[in-house]
This record gives sequence, structure tokens and C-alpha cells, in this order.
Amino acid sequence: MQSLQEMSRAEIASVCAVFGAVGGYLNYWVKVTEGRTFSLREVIVYTATSAFSGFIAFELLDYLGFPPGVCAALCGMAGWMGTRLLRIGEAIVANKAKAKEEKADGS
Repeated sequence: MQSLQEMSRAEIASVCAVFGAVGGYLNYWVKVTEGRTFSLREVIVYTATSAFSGFIAFELLDYLGFPPGVCAALCGMAGWMGTRLLRIGEAIVANKAKAKEEKADGS
């Protein structure tokens, strides 16, 4: 089996998306075991959203220069967080845009 250090960037991104998807699936499964009614449609949406979160996390972590193993681990955590991670990112971007707009208006 090939190690993460030997993989291409695209292969590592794929691994990170899969780790994210698994994290999202596991998060959903915990909710089902806690009493939520299982829905195939929901599990597909959770898994897809989490795979997307894992991919986005990889892109950011790779840009920041994190090693592949750390990227994969954090992508799994990003998948577990799923839409919460996307909302956090959205809030950060919105706050920065608002601060930039207020600075431009105050100049």
C-alpha cells in the first residue's frame, strides 16, 4: 500500500474527501443510535456534505503547508463537523467582508 507521502496531490485530496465522508457518515450514525429515525436521503446528504468539507479542509491545509498525514486526520474531523464547519467558514468570511466595508465607509 502506498503511503500518503508517496501519493500525488490529487490522490491525497481524494483520500481526504473519503475521510471526510466517513466522518460525516459516522456522525450521522451516532445520531441514529441516539434515537433519530434513519433516512437514506439524509445519510447521503450528510456523507456528500462531509466529503465536500473534507476536500475544502484539504485545500486549506495543503495551502498552509501541513503534511499529508495531518491533512488526512483533520479532513476526517472536518467531515465529522460537516455543515457546522461550512457555517463557521461562512461567518469568518462575512465578518471580514463587513469589517472591510466598515473600514472603507469610515475612510
